[in-house]
Order: sequence, then structure tokens, then C-alpha cells
Amino acid sequence: MTPSKVKQPVCFVVSPIGEDGSPERVHADWLLDGIIKPVFAEHYSNYKVIRADKMPAPGLIDVQIIEQLLDAELVIADITTLNPNVFYEIGVRHVVNKAIIHMSRVGDPIPFDIKLFRHITFSVTTPQALVSAKVALKEALDATFAEGFKVDNPVTRTRGIVKFEESATPSEKVLQDQMATFDARLALLERAEFPISNSVAEALLRPSVKPIRGADYGRRTVLRFAQDEITIKVVANLQSTRQLHQDSQRAMETHFESFAKTEENEVSALYSVLYNERNLKAAHDIAKQLEAMGYGIDISAGRRIE
Repeated sequence: MTPSKVKQPVCFVVSPIGEDGSPERVHADWLLDGIIKPVFAEHYSNYKVIRADKMPAPGLIDVQIIEQLLDAELVIADITTLNPNVFYEIGVRHVVNKAIIHMSRVGDPIPFDIKLFRHITFSVTTPQALVSAKVALKEALDATFAEGFKVDNPVTRTRGIVKFEESATPSEKVLQDQMATFDARLALLERAEFPISNSVAEALLRPSVKPIRGADYGRRTVLRFAQDEITIKVVANLQSTRQLHQDSQRAMETHFESFAKTEENEVSALYSVLYNERNLKAAHDIAKQLEAMGYGIDISAGRRIE
């Protein structure tokens, strides 16, 4: 009787690939052949390392990619150049709650939503940089393959928050609101288009939440920003509460890359954005737009430290 063949575990590599000879392909090949494969060959030789363009099986390539994202024992994702396909594939992997290691070229930006999770930064510019990258990857692999390792990513974190909210006590929810406020402030700092002074950054990161009570909204957490800011207050006249918040939210999303709703009730909504000339102009554009729709608008700019 022929013994059954043991399935070989797979490490699927997700990265911007590009055309043959392109800078993207050169970068991808350095990562695959200069860092990832040597580490697996030396320390985890039982693994099969696969990249999408090197899958030999016939068939639809996108189907095979999804299958690997769903089934592979490990995914290594290179977010260098912020390639949209790579982020789509990372999202699929996060949803299935399986192990993934993020890598990024030294000096390249890391989006805020995944910045809090560990990334291996690497360079292929010198032999010493290659050695350092391989050491870092080996350490990450050891931790990932260790007994008791638990996957942690934005999706699993959100699932945990949902479960927490279902059973949290009032005091626990206050703590959760404070953490949400802190995260929102970090996001504003990360996405700020212009440099922020140290004093403003320190004030922005200072925890500060203030609960208010509204007729229909109950107890809410209000984000209080301590920074150079622009505040935009939108007041309903004849509009419904729902229409007020839909129209004002849509206007803010159209004109600003990042903003915070700092207060809301049945007749008004208050938004804050970082102060700069572009945002100030956008605030006045929003005022014209919403005033034409019959809303009252109040805009103020300055520094508020609480």
C-alpha cells in the first residue's frame, strides 16, 4: 500500500510584481530571492514558498490567489509602494483570521490603519541590510510558528471590540471611548498634511473625553481636540435630524481627507479639522454649499487647549 503524501505547508508571498525588468519586479525579486527564500531554505525548509507569478498550475490566476490567501499556512505581504492589489489581498487574509507577516521597504510610508501592527522594514541596498532583513524575518517566523501564537489584525481586533461592547459595563465603555478618542487623535496626527509643533502634538495626545446628553442620542462621547483647529458647526433649520447628519457628513467627506465629529445632537453637528490654509478654504466652500441647502453655518479657527 502506497503511503499517503504529506501536504507541504505553504508560505504565500504577496507583493507588487510589475512587468519583467521593471523596478517593481526587481524589488519583488530581491525580497523573494534575496530575503524570504534563503530564510525558509535554512530554517523552515519543509515550507513551499510561492508568489502569484510563479504558480505553475493552469487555471484562473485570481482564483488561485484567493485560494492561497484562504488556505496557505502563512502569508508574507510587502506593502511597499502601497499597491491596491496587495491591500485587497491583505484584507482577504485578515478576514479569515490566519497568520500574516507585513513587510515594507525602509523609508516607505505605512498607512495608519495597519501601522500599529508590527512590520518588518527591509532594504536591499547593501549586504549588511540583507543580513539584517533575514534576521528580522527569522525572528518573526519563530514567533508566528510558536505554540500559542494568536493572530492579531484590524479585523480580529474589531470583532473583539464588538463582543466587548455587547457585555461591557458602563465604566468599561467609558474606558473604551477614551481609547477610541486617542486613536482618532493619532489618526489626525498621521494624516496631517502640514507639520505639527511638539506642543500641539502633546496637547492633541492628551486624553480628554466629555459625555453629553441629547434628546434622542443618549449619553455620547465627545472628542475634544487640543490643537490648532478649524471648527464647523452645522445647524438645522427645517431639516430632519437624520438629514442634517447625512448632509453634513457627506460635505465633510467630500472636502477633507480626515476630520472628527466632536459634538452632535438633534439640531446641530460640530466638526473639527486641522488648521491649514487649504482646510480653511474648504471650510468656507462647505459653508456656501450647506447654506444654499438651508442650513446655518458657524466657522471658527484657533487653538483650544483643554
